[in-house]
Amino acid sequence: MSKKEHEQTSKAKDQVATVQAMSLDYKGSRYELVTKAIAWSKILKHKQEYLHLRKNEILNQALDDILSNKIDEKTIAKEMKALEAALAAQHAQGETGALKTKLEDDKEEKPEKAEKETAKK
Repeated sequence: MSKKEHEQTSKAKDQVATVQAMSLDYKGSRYELVTKAIAWSKILKHKQEYLHLRKNEILNQALDDILSNKIDEKTIAKEMKALEAALAAQHAQGETGALKTKLEDDKEEKPEKAEKETAKK
């Protein structure tokens, strides 16, 4: 492992430890924290600067943003409406790209699976 990779790994571990400590000190309900984190991670997943991150890294970033009070419920609601509008507009135009939903990804994968199974027979 190179020095750069080791630094990135240790930085990620430090962020996870910080998020875990902040989540233990969270004053609200855990259910509320989880629902906010899931909603915010869905929003972050579609932003250009987070496309290269893995799902667990995006979730950690979302938790960090919420626990450090960088993001509030109003911001999450506003961004979610904007994301839904963008996805609806993109779907209406028939475009593909970074704003595809998981449901659309699954629909594209299913025909390939069926083709592979018929090829095996």
